[in-house]
Formats: sequence, structure tokens, C-alpha cells
Amino acid sequence: MIVELAKPGADTGDVQYLVARATAPDKLEPFTPCDVRKPARTLLEARKTLAAKRRAWTGAKLVLLRDGKFALNYDYPKPEEPGRKK
Repeated sequence: MIVELAKPGADTGDVQYLVARATAPDKLEPFTPCDVRKPARTLLEARKTLAAKRRAWTGAKLVLLRDGKFALNYDYPKPEEPGRKK
């Protein structure tokens, strides 16, 4: 699952669900879960449990493996360069 938010703390965004088959682990295919909203909503809700400085993510990638292992990585906005205007 890949979640992309327009800005830190956003309540909505874009989500993609992808699956890799055991026979082609490098080829990702679109996947539609039974409830397309629940996994992303659950991740957004879990954001409340993060330390305040870690809640400002704008992207998240959740990878679930067959054996139950998982990885959850966040993307954060790049800090503004000093003297650079928005």
C-alpha cells in the first residue's frame, strides 16, 4: 500500500494497492482489497500514536510479506532552504 498526502497532516490523499506474485516478485500488479478505504484510513488513524515530529509525513509505504513480516516507511517533506521563498 502506498499513501501520498498533499501536505503533512492531511486527512485524505491518494492510495495505491499493489501485489507481487511469488512467481514474479519484481512485477507489481494493481490489487483491490475488499474495503479500499479501511487500510489507508487505519494508517492515517495510527498517525496519532507517532511522536509529534513524526506525524508530518506526506507519504507512506506499507509492505506485507507472506510470512507476516512487514515494513512501514514514511516520506517527509524536505526542509526549506534558508533564504528560499515559497
